[in-house]
Amino acid sequence: PIQFEEAEPEIYDYDESLSEKQHKEEQQDNTDEDVEVNFKAKESLDYKLPTVNLFAPDKPKNQSKEKKIVRENIKILEETFASFGIRASVERAEIGVWAK
Repeated sequence: PIQFEEAEPEIYDYDESLSEKQHKEEQQDNTDEDVEVNFKAKESLDYKLPTVNLFAPDKPKNQSKEKKIVRENIKILEETFASFGIRASVERAEIGVWAK
């Protein structure tokens, strides 16, 4: 059978590991050279935007599970308000993602 020796993990105090990290960062900062990069965009006159036809039409989705969950949540809301003596009813709920 093969036997492996497990090395003890090194445990550092917060202050020790912080000072070592700072020391390494200082060494890296000293070796870095400033490199000039040109970020000017190149204009491509041949590029044309793709047409909307590229996207597939949205398929109808079965939302019966979501509707059931919304009904249950409406019931929970109304019961919670009632437990505080507030008469409230949910008049409208929408299923979907709000993107603003």
